[in-house]
Amino acid sequence: MVNLPLRLPPALNKKNLPVCMSLERQAHWPVLAVWLVVLLLMPMQEQVVYERAWLQGAGFLFVALAAFFAAVWMGGSFVRNGSPGMLLLSCGAFFWGTAGSIAVLSIFLGNDAPALINANTLPTLHNACAWLAAITQLAGAAISCNRMEPVARPRAWMIVACLAAAAILALLVTASSHHWTPLFFRPGEGVTVTSFPVLGSAIAMLLLAALLLCLAGRPSTPPFIRWYSLALVLMAVGLAGLLQPKAAGALASWAASSAHYCSALCMLAAVFRSWPGFGPETVSTLRESQTLLHSMTESTSDSVYIKDWAGRYLMCNGATCRYFGKPAAEVLGKDDRAFLAPEEANEIMARDRDTLASGEVWTGEESIILASQAYTFLSTKGPVRSPSGAIIGLFGISRDITNRKRMEEELQQSRAAAVADNLAKTRLLSTAAHEFRTPLSLLQSSLDILDRYGDQLDVEERKTRKRHIRSATQQLTDLAESLLTYRKVDGETGRKVEAVFCDIEMLSRAVAEETQAAKGEGHEFLVTIGEECGLLLIDPVLYRRVLVNLLVNAFQYTPPGRQVSLEVVKASDRLRVTVADQGIGIEQGDLGRIFDPFFRGGNVGQRRGNGLGLPIIHESLARMDGKISIASTPGQGTRFEISLPWRELDDEEDEPLEDAPGE
Repeated sequence: MVNLPLRLPPALNKKNLPVCMSLERQAHWPVLAVWLVVLLLMPMQEQVVYERAWLQGAGFLFVALAAFFAAVWMGGSFVRNGSPGMLLLSCGAFFWGTAGSIAVLSIFLGNDAPALINANTLPTLHNACAWLAAITQLAGAAISCNRMEPVARPRAWMIVACLAAAAILALLVTASSHHWTPLFFRPGEGVTVTSFPVLGSAIAMLLLAALLLCLAGRPSTPPFIRWYSLALVLMAVGLAGLLQPKAAGALASWAASSAHYCSALCMLAAVFRSWPGFGPETVSTLRESQTLLHSMTESTSDSVYIKDWAGRYLMCNGATCRYFGKPAAEVLGKDDRAFLAPEEANEIMARDRDTLASGEVWTGEESIILASQAYTFLSTKGPVRSPSGAIIGLFGISRDITNRKRMEEELQQSRAAAVADNLAKTRLLSTAAHEFRTPLSLLQSSLDILDRYGDQLDVEERKTRKRHIRSATQQLTDLAESLLTYRKVDGETGRKVEAVFCDIEMLSRAVAEETQAAKGEGHEFLVTIGEECGLLLIDPVLYRRVLVNLLVNAFQYTPPGRQVSLEVVKASDRLRVTVADQGIGIEQGDLGRIFDPFFRGGNVGQRRGNGLGLPIIHESLARMDGKISIASTPGQGTRFEISLPWRELDDEEDEPLEDAPGE
């Protein structure tokens, strides 16, 4: 976090700092004394001149310049923060400065005014501008008291306000020069009755605006509101002095002019006391706030920061600097585009702008990459408001939850795997129960018939019943073997592949002969093994498992009398095994699901099966880094082609291979 150097001016050291702040809080008491002086002197009829015209003109010029300076400062504050109350206060200060400028012209021109300006033009413009200043000050104070949300595009609003003020002034000049307005002043007599309701209402509005500003600043009134509300009260005092029926120069008029000068000083005090780092209270508050904020933010591992409306970092703690890998001096004044990828930076900055526009706190996760490492942050962001309620920036607190997210993902994966395993077990039990039911029923019915009517059956009938028993027993054996094989393959994911050098020709012929003897009765079986097939580094258990299941499926789904073929050849650097049949084939809609456990095609009919053969093949091939392809035409047959890496004796891989990843 950046430590801003706050140095007190010599006049604001530790000894006299409380005294200065106490005097500032008591500054409103002289206003009551000025009010009392004006009220006491207004009935007096003396026409004593206490100041010369040039001195009075210089005083009103100071008032005008101070008002214009305050208007410019408040306009810049509106452009930065978008507070509509500040815009109206700026317009009020502008109209008040215009009224002071007109007073200067009236004093210095005297009887030498141009022909276009009559005796009523300047008083009309002065009183109208004073009234406009009062009503805009009242509107700005009322909006500040209600804490309205900042407006969008404040620069455009500022341009509109300037054009509107210029148009109003042009309209007033035209109206007064053409005698379209009532008389506010008669030479030799002073102000007319028309001035009383206009200036009286302006006085009331200025006093009400001062009261509303004080209410808007509660409970701890900021220096700007304290001094500016005091300026509004003094402006009302000055207008009250103009209501006397005598010409300028009387004692009451002089006291009113003094109130005008004091109001200008209070305006300047309001501006300079709101300047960052200026004044005793600002210095003390900033020093205490900085100490507390520094202690809090540096003691947390969360990233804490403040940005302006443009997304530039105004403050960041040590954790933020560590994540960026930059010192604070290289972080402040820059936005996220200096540290993040363009897409990530633009996304975060757009979200920050939406948060500022809504004026509400946002909480959510943000994923970014810093120093080639992915992070996930749980961020809370919201608007930073000034004492008047205007949004001046964005605060953010981001907590690194990368490890927590990783553990959550792992937990979800484990939970999904557990759910899938439970579903697989449930399907396995359901399928096993269903598959066991048919052979058990056949076995039980045949045994019942033999037990009850065995002595009454002839020889052929008893042979039939015994053949049924043997068939049911074989079905149970095959089913039990398939279930055990599938569960074994499913549970062997973590073990090493037991690869040894095998004569692939002898192993393939042995498996083919055994499977034909068990399942291939009545089929035409062609076996082709290439002469180049010799010793191969392979897991014989997994290879046998794949080949047996392929051949069993081919014999099972091919009608007797049709052909089943096996071809084993070396193709480039891989072993290619092809099993083709002339069976029922596989429908196109089922090809995407044939490797799902317990799935059976829609055209298998009443043929026995459990839907585990192809899943066993798929898992076994995955562990051997093998591949499988299928070509099938319903009613004509299916062709399975598998390929395995070819590793010969001269290969350097003499040790067992690690388990290949499953698909």
